[in-house]
Amino acid sequence: MSDTGFRLQIRTGSEQFEDAPLQNVTWRWLQRAIQFREFRYWKGQKHYPGLYWSSTMRAHVGYESRLELWSALGADFDPHVCFQLSQPFELSEGAGTRRLYHVPDYLLRYDDGRLCVVDVKPASKLAKPKVQAQFAWTRRALKSRGWEYRVESEPDDTYLQNLRFLAGYRRSIQFDQDHVHRAHERVSGSLSFGQAVASVTSICGDREEARAIVLHLLWTRHLRADLSVPLQSTSILEATRDA
Repeated sequence: MSDTGFRLQIRTGSEQFEDAPLQNVTWRWLQRAIQFREFRYWKGQKHYPGLYWSSTMRAHVGYESRLELWSALGADFDPHVCFQLSQPFELSEGAGTRRLYHVPDYLLRYDDGRLCVVDVKPASKLAKPKVQAQFAWTRRALKSRGWEYRVESEPDDTYLQNLRFLAGYRRSIQFDQDHVHRAHERVSGSLSFGQAVASVTSICGDREEARAIVLHLLWTRHLRADLSVPLQSTSILEATRDA
């Protein structure tokens, strides 16, 4: 099959679909897409579909498994991701019995305009020939358009636990933005988590609020920490000015 035969189909409404050659697809056209398939729920199902409230999108992003949820969470934490959509389109090639097709798990757009398509698969299944063939075909198709493609599996457990914890502080609406701004200006250089909380407490007057603000600054990447080890009061934080 020719690399020029790839096509994309997006869903724009409940029963509305649009189709175009992959080479003709524009970002403006893709922005009209909604989740390609509706999630189904039934008693005893093996996967756990649901909706994750994305601070990037300020809206819900779908997932069909816990592993996809962790992928959505990781993308939401990336300060350079400005768009994420679950099941963004159906990619296809050929026709009839020779037709190949695949609905990827996520589409991401970065603040520099790059598009990245993400598939999520347990590490235990990556060696299966059928899985490898599908991913190789998908990568070839997207590379022909100049898009990035990656496959994600289980994240490091400690990193994931830290990320899940920080996600509880991702909603900016929960915080007094004047306090957040002043905290961002106050906390600088390298200091411990406990020292950062003490410094912010002098701004808002409440230690629990100060702790929440520091965790929010960690989520927004105005503060950085080594998330490969458990967060604690002695964890060293680095202030950033480019988040």
